Amino acid sequence: MVITIIVLLILAGVSLRLVVDEDGILERTTTAVDKMNKETDKEELELAVLDIKMKYYEEGKLGSLREYMIENLNGYKTANGTVSCDENGNVTYVGNGVVTGKIDENGNSELTKEGIVITPASIKLEMKKDEDLPTATVKANLIEISGEISWTSANPNIVTVSEKGETAIVKAVDEGTTIITAKCGNYEATC
Repeated sequence: MVITIIVLLILAGVSLRLVVDEDGILERTTTAVDKMNKETDKEELELAVLDIKMKYYEEGKLGSLREYMIENLNGYKTANGTVSCDENGNVTYVGNGVVTGKIDENGNSELTKEGIVITPASIKLEMKKDEDLPTATVKANLIEISGEISWTSANPNIVTVSEKGETAIVKAVDEGTTIITAKCGNYEATC
């Protein structure tokens, strides 16, 4: 009976290690879900780009395809997220995660392979008399890279930054405009 209990304890330990170890079932499941979410986000962005491109041709537009896409991609909503696009053709999709890309001169999109993106891309903090200084949260989204993220404010007399890894709290100190930078290794992004 003692031997049976010892054997059962050993088997329980082995089974537990298979489930919770670094390369165990739980870790593999989490990794698989993360990969699936990234691929879903990429597909959502690609489908949004194709949808806008199709509308351009269906409507028989004569102007620049690129300009039409930039105008119509900004604010485009998908089942899982939203697309934003700036006047330079830089596209950001925020869904389960973040996917970025660029619309080229011919209206084609190319997804970013790796890097860092800050969301939101810009913030406006309104200071009001007799109220606490306004704050906002920004997030650095790493695309196919990893490492520590450092945050800086180009002018801490206007806005300060409190780091918390992927997220940072920006706090208005005085009126004006400044740039917040998130850096990870050789990559950086600004807000």
